[in-house]
Amino acid sequence: MSCQLKNQEEVVSFCQENRLKFIRLWFTDVLGSLIIFAISIEELEYAFQEGMGFNGSSIKRFTG
Repeated sequence: MSCQLKNQEEVVSFCQENRLKFIRLWFTDVLGSLIIFAISIEELEYAFQEGMGFNGSSIKRFTG
C-alpha cells in the first residue's frame, strides 16, 4: 500500500482511521547508525509540536 501524507493532520487522521497503536521513529546518530524507538498514538500530536526525547543511555555507544 502506497500512501502520501502531506501534513500533521493527515498523519494523525490516517493513524486514527487505521487504529494504529504505535509509531516507530527512525533516525541516524552522529556516526550514521540507525536508531529506532516507538511512541504511542496518544503521544503523536505532542511529538509533532514539541519533539520527542529518549534516554541515550539505552544505546550502547552512548554510555561511555
